Amino acid sequence: MRSAPVKTLTLYIAEENQIYRMLYINIFSSTNIANLVGISSEVNSLLIKNTLSTLQPSVLLLGTKSLDRQAVEQLLQIRADFPHIGVVLLFSVYNAKSIKRLRKIAERGSGGLAVFLRHSLERAEQLYRIIVSVSERYVILDPGLTNLLFTEKQTPLISKGFTARELEIMSLIAEGYSNVAIAEALFIDTKTVRHHLNNMYSKLRADLMFDHQHPRVSLARLYLENTGDLTTIGAT
Repeated sequence: MRSAPVKTLTLYIAEENQIYRMLYINIFSSTNIANLVGISSEVNSLLIKNTLSTLQPSVLLLGTKSLDRQAVEQLLQIRADFPHIGVVLLFSVYNAKSIKRLRKIAERGSGGLAVFLRHSLERAEQLYRIIVSVSERYVILDPGLTNLLFTEKQTPLISKGFTARELEIMSLIAEGYSNVAIAEALFIDTKTVRHHLNNMYSKLRADLMFDHQHPRVSLARLYLENTGDLTTIGAT
């Protein structure tokens, strides 16, 4: 008797970044992990849906720079229309509100789901394992996103002892204002701004998440986490 043929894992990629598209082509042309049936720069949900209807891949790899509300809504629609197709979502920039909305995506559809920050993947073997697991209907989350997905809202900043003026300064820091620009915006001198900053740093020194080498970045991150507008921030 002939043995039953092994089912081929088929993969379709929608990636808006050209460099990543070239990397994926190189990666999947040198392995038999998955049969790459198509790759596109178009991440518009309507065009993706038309392609998925035709190709019916095992897994969709969707790559986007920013995970915003629109991206989440598009993915929700794809999961609703193609519940059996596994989805690997890779992105670079996000906000806390969008991460929370990903709970709905995990709850919708019978196909597997993986949600990862691009910089969390360092080896091709990691991506292989993720795609195979998703094809087997597993749900996998980037460890760095787990807290945002499953913890309750951050403790309000006011409860940490920050004054209204300090919160005002923190919001400006999160927008990239320098000390001079903050002083001009609030009609105070730079010495007063520095005084407020030193007080704020003192209140956070016991916080395990506080970066003592980059305190200004920590202030901005704390503010954005609490307002739901967290994006990847570099220490510049």
